[in-house]
Amino acid sequence: MEEVHPNLDQMLSLHPEFNAPIAEHDRRLPPLAEACRRLQEALIERRVLGQVLDRVILERPPDKSVAQFLGGFETEDHLKVITDCVINSVGKLPGYYETAPIWNTHRDEFVAVLKAVEVSPLWQATTEARNAFETAVRELMDKLKAFRNELSLSAGVPIVDRLAGQI
Repeated sequence: MEEVHPNLDQMLSLHPEFNAPIAEHDRRLPPLAEACRRLQEALIERRVLGQVLDRVILERPPDKSVAQFLGGFETEDHLKVITDCVINSVGKLPGYYETAPIWNTHRDEFVAVLKAVEVSPLWQATTEARNAFETAVRELMDKLKAFRNELSLSAGVPIVDRLAGQI
């Protein structure tokens, strides 16, 4: 939020110990984004997910046309959503997603493609980048929460989870 940037700038000028964890967070994000991009590209371009989706469509209930089975959407639209779900390790999708019936029924089959020779090394790289980013985020959050606690106690002001304007 733009309104809090001056507060952040002031805090960082008075507490430079936060600069390194913030820099580590910022350093870990681009490799994660790049690993996800490469994995997404491989899943789509090498057709490993597309082949599973094609098989799922062929095995649809006999009383449903392809258009009915896909909810009126194109196969490519479902493929993009399924690719995102695989990369983000999504569990069950809520029913309001058009892809939910396909994803929720065949999730394990879609996720299994991550073991395919064509994408396994890219999945491993994505997992490593995600773990490194999560570690940086967790360390930064822990430091910020400890600092917030110190400020709250020293000022005698309780910790507030959200700004009054967001209620």
